[in-house]
Amino acid sequence: MTNTVIKNHSWFFIFIFALALVGYLLSVDSLKGAGMAKLILSIKLENTVYRSGEAVRALVSLTNSGTEEIVVNKRMAANFSNAPELVRDVAFTVKGPTDQLLPFIARVNVRPVKHSDFIILSPGETIVMPYELGTLYDLRDSGRYSIYAEYQNAIDPDRNITAWKGKLKSNEVVFEVIPP
Repeated sequence: MTNTVIKNHSWFFIFIFALALVGYLLSVDSLKGAGMAKLILSIKLENTVYRSGEAVRALVSLTNSGTEEIVVNKRMAANFSNAPELVRDVAFTVKGPTDQLLPFIARVNVRPVKHSDFIILSPGETIVMPYELGTLYDLRDSGRYSIYAEYQNAIDPDRNITAWKGKLKSNEVVFEVIPP
């Protein structure tokens, strides 16, 4: 009888070990795919010198440089850097002529993210969003400015679809504002 109990327990432990091994292999396989997903955020200005009061347009690009499709939030709504993360897709950090951080001056009313805000970004594909920086920051003073963007997403479009979540920082660009 003791041998029967030991044999039954042995099968039980073998079964548990097999389940653990399968779980481990599945998690390693899913991590391997996640490692192939890579997003790059970049910012580009139309010019490097602007007259005071002239429109300063920036193009923010989100590129899938990986080998797999990635679900991303394409809304890319601009908001101030301390806004709640559910309404802050893109935030800029702007330093003015005296190297001080400039405050976000725009008054925005960003709606909640919707399912339709998400798209599949294929490998090599890029989405680009234009921003008029003079409506977001006071750029009238003459001098040298620097700017970079941050893109973030914290939610999935629904329970059945997993979106990329995290925070990305773009390259930094420099521009100059001269008197009118």
